[in-house]
Amino acid sequence: MTTAIRVAVTAVVLVGLCLFFAPRLPDADHDGVTRIACLGDSNTQDGWPTGVETRWCTRAGALASAAGGSHRVTWMNVGAAGATVCDPGLTWPWAQPQLASALAQGADVIVAAFGTNDIGVLDRPPAAIVACYRALAAQVAGGRAFFVALTPPLYLPDGRTDVRVDALNTAIRAAFPAEQLIDFHSGMTRDLYAPDGTHMNDAGQTERTRRAVAALH
Repeated sequence: MTTAIRVAVTAVVLVGLCLFFAPRLPDADHDGVTRIACLGDSNTQDGWPTGVETRWCTRAGALASAAGGSHRVTWMNVGAAGATVCDPGLTWPWAQPQLASALAQGADVIVAAFGTNDIGVLDRPPAAIVACYRALAAQVAGGRAFFVALTPPLYLPDGRTDVRVDALNTAIRAAFPAEQLIDFHSGMTRDLYAPDGTHMNDAGQTERTRRAVAALH
């Protein structure tokens, strides 16, 4: 199946999911709207690097808006390029300010999609990264829901994947129940990436959208 055909088929499936599956998500403030906030790095932030990119979270929001329904679901994207789930100890984007922004905007559901920079920039071990996810989850209270996205593969110049990602995802799976996980790792093949092997191309973002919508609806 070519990339163009896969994108088209995925779009049809996504619309179907939004139209026919009721959300299993909370409305913490009982206002009739479930607000899903996406925390993450440059694979989540819209507009990186050229200013025109639309990432998985915003794409999911557009589908939810088009689907309509008696119970509204909206998505908000607070991701920032370079962000980590752990405190970098620098003037650098990370999860805590993103979470604060999401909660201030009335988020009912938090999706945390980090790991790439915790491994590649901070060189944190899996146990430390999981501890940072746990600390983030502990702040999501009041009937809100918390999801963790598995870290996508990092493709090295020789075509191999970075084994540190596998170790991290094994630790995440052990730390959080399956129903709190969104799988951005399994089957994310090299053709879904930009030439750098780190950032998703358009087809990769479409696949992330599909997986996020399927997991949350």
